[in-house]
Amino acid sequence: MLSLFGNRMPLCDRVSRRSFLRIGGLALGGVGLPQMLQAEQAAGVNGQGKGVIMVFLPGGPPHQDMWDLKVDAPKEIRGEFQPIRDGWVSTGELQGAFNGNTLYEHALVLTSAMGPVIVTGCAHPGICSILEKVRHWSRSPIYLVLGGFHLLDADDAEILKIIDRMKDLGVANVAPTHCTGERATELLRDGFGPHFVAIRNGSHVEIPE
Repeated sequence: MLSLFGNRMPLCDRVSRRSFLRIGGLALGGVGLPQMLQAEQAAGVNGQGKGVIMVFLPGGPPHQDMWDLKVDAPKEIRGEFQPIRDGWVSTGELQGAFNGNTLYEHALVLTSAMGPVIVTGCAHPGICSILEKVRHWSRSPIYLVLGGFHLLDADDAEILKIIDRMKDLGVANVAPTHCTGERATELLRDGFGPHFVAIRNGSHVEIPE
């Protein structure tokens, strides 16, 4: 296996993008030589070339689902998503940092009958900073905070302080994901009790309108 080295920019789960740039590591994507030969036999192909380029895009949704929705295109072309609905807004850019690099992040704020619902990305600006920005222009308590809280490397004292601050800001329910970290998720579950929402890939969350 030949690895291509270079500057590393790890993701929040500590997996480096460079760790996927390897020649001869196709089995990482679930395909090995036996599967390749079986696929060729099934397709009636008897080629000599075995060169394969696998592109790994962590969290990369299709272009038509993010930037160019093509709402007027035929259903075979357009994505399944529609433009953002009225009453759903962004916090605007908030400055954060990761591995010594300055990052700018948005959080999505959804209106609901029970109060704002905040959807974060990785919360590099700090989860409490995001909540404080929303409470600055919203008088309603926050019904739900869903997404990454970026507490993977935080110690217990820091996590407990953040939980207390979230409660002070009127957060009723939390649904932490990915870069929140296992220990922080455990403490959030203890701190919010029945108001902790367990969420993972494929979960469906209903928001009261």
